[in-house]
Amino acid sequence: MWSDRALDLFRNQGELLAAKAQACARLGDRDGALAASDAALAAPGGAPWRWIARGEVLLARGQRFVEECFNKALAEPGADWFDRVVIGRVYLHYEKCTAALRALQAALELQPAHGYVWFTLGECEAALGLDAAARERFARALEQRPDYAPAREALAALEGEVRWSWLRGLWRRWSGR
Repeated sequence: MWSDRALDLFRNQGELLAAKAQACARLGDRDGALAASDAALAAPGGAPWRWIARGEVLLARGQRFVEECFNKALAEPGADWFDRVVIGRVYLHYEKCTAALRALQAALELQPAHGYVWFTLGECEAALGLDAAARERFARALEQRPDYAPAREALAALEGEVRWSWLRGLWRRWSGR
């Protein structure tokens, strides 16, 4: 709805069309997502976001050439470390954690001093079951930005899971189950 309202004001604006494509993909309107993505790529100008949205649309549709779209996004002038984080988050949304890990590690190489990169990498490693690595990433995020509540909460959640898993193991040993 908001994409359509913005497009009423700024007709054929590529980034707005890309945003609409992503929204449609995440809402399950795969045909609408593809149409909006086609229009975004046909609009004048260029930006990494258009190719990132196209990659997400293809990922949502289960089609090939997702990685090629993301590579085109990174080849656009103005592409930077944050575009790699966005790509990583798209992969995470579709539970493609190994691909997300590659994108996030590339972002970390370009921007090792930003807490959000560390945090997102921690989310990815937690999703892969790499709890020790995730704890380290969340701790690094908090070193970069001590007031970052999501990193603090994620670290606390991992610590809580460790405590509960230890307690469950103790219960199983005691009860013989």
